[in-house]
Amino acid sequence: MKKKKRVCHISTVHSLFDPRIFYKELRSLHKAGYDVYYIVTFERKEIIGGIKIIPLPTLPNRFFRILFKPMIALIKAIKINAEVYHFHDPELIIVGLILKIVGKKVIYDVHEDYSNFIKEKYYIKLSIIRELLSITFDIFEKFASRFYDFVIVATEHIKSKFRNISQDKTIIIQNFPILSIIKKYKAKKEKVYESNKNNFILIITGLLDEKRGIKECINAVYIANKKIGKEIFSLWLVGKWGSKKFEHECNNLDGWKYVRYLGYLKVQNVYDYLVEANVGLCTFYPTGNNKFSQPTKIYEYISIGLPVIISNFDYWKKMFTNYGIFVDPLDSNDIADKIIYLYSNYDNIKNKIKKMKKEFVWESEENKLLFTYRKLFKGKI
Repeated sequence: MKKKKRVCHISTVHSLFDPRIFYKELRSLHKAGYDVYYIVTFERKEIIGGIKIIPLPTLPNRFFRILFKPMIALIKAIKINAEVYHFHDPELIIVGLILKIVGKKVIYDVHEDYSNFIKEKYYIKLSIIRELLSITFDIFEKFASRFYDFVIVATEHIKSKFRNISQDKTIIIQNFPILSIIKKYKAKKEKVYESNKNNFILIITGLLDEKRGIKECINAVYIANKKIGKEIFSLWLVGKWGSKKFEHECNNLDGWKYVRYLGYLKVQNVYDYLVEANVGLCTFYPTGNNKFSQPTKIYEYISIGLPVIISNFDYWKKMFTNYGIFVDPLDSNDIADKIIYLYSNYDNIKNKIKKMKKEFVWESEENKLLFTYRKLFKGKI
């Protein structure tokens, strides 16, 4: 029997069931016939869906995680003795370089514009320190990336940050929804959903933190109900809270009585609620990284046929013009007005929304991922 090619993904930051890593990249590689390992924070060794989980310990704070976790991950990675290592966090850049030195093939998967992200780390009090750290990291990241076999990036914007290395080595693999899930739930939605004038449901999925406009949306639902004099609008939240403090702040808003918190759900379970909703919300604050992001949630909303209310960034207007309405994410009144407008014109707007482009699905990105791995193995798996 032919021995499978062994590949190993590493993350010290992301969760075991991170949608991009686990449900898309790892499952696609396993399905294609690779022997797949995943080094990630977890409590035990386990095989899940054929993917071999190698656990990392939970460390008490950010300092210990950044200082010690990459080295623990490196030791475990070397023991696995894979032929390809694919890492997902900037704190693993040195680990990637060490693996290259010992003769391994290495892929750096860049989920965010990290140098810009550092500027928004407000726990670093002095802006000049954040700026210097951002510049230093940017230089280091670009330098290190020259030595990796491939750099995979999540968006066109991130790719533009890597102009210093060969463009043949930089591959855009976007975080689109999985077609098989879309087909299953879209059919279900068409059967179970008719516009319900007495319960108009808005939904937000993903991380629930301040810069994602959660408070403004809760306030907007409260304002919208008050403006029309009926309690028609409700907001469903799906995901993890950014902090206990922020969760508590949201719980104490007047609009919280119209919120249904559904917790953190696996990818396929999120769609159980998307099919029941009327509108998807994504009102990120206008910070540097957000303005050029391509949130998976927007693609999930439109894939299932939901109109969207999203932030009025120029980049998003270009990307999502045909799928919904744009708002000032900092203005709850504007969001409320757009909710009422969508409610009043729902059937007309829903019918006008263009179908999501066929290439906006994971299967198109999966082909690029597998092609990249075949190039590493020179056409053999």
